[in-house]
Amino acid sequence: MTPAMRTRFGDIDFDLVDGWLELEDERVPTLVRDNGAGAFQITTATYQSGILPQVELADLEELLSGLRGSRGLGEPTAVTHESSPERAILSAEFSDLEYWTRVWYLTDGRSVSLLTYTCAMVDFAVGQKEAGEVDRMVRSARFPV
Repeated sequence: MTPAMRTRFGDIDFDLVDGWLELEDERVPTLVRDNGAGAFQITTATYQSGILPQVELADLEELLSGLRGSRGLGEPTAVTHESSPERAILSAEFSDLEYWTRVWYLTDGRSVSLLTYTCAMVDFAVGQKEAGEVDRMVRSARFPV
């Protein structure tokens, strides 16, 4: 197993798997593997103040449905979820003739992150391995307090 280093990226903290590098000058925080197949992107809506939103797994399911509609994605496959008092994670996969994408929604009940890994279908075998590493990073993620 590749060693990991705790880092803050895209407004969340997680264990960065060795070999993943930041792409400079990207609008969305993006990590890639040197000579890798795909890209890992993070978008976060961070709770600032006011009434606590109390985001739950059902809310993440609604966000996933909205993402499907806005991006014209098909039916999700390999949908998984986990929930604890500290956080909830929802993940799903989408594919078409050109791209394979794995999506994760992560919440601590206050903030929400959309994390995506996308690669070309021709790189699917490498992409699945990289997505496994991304999954480890996502599952180690925490929102800063």
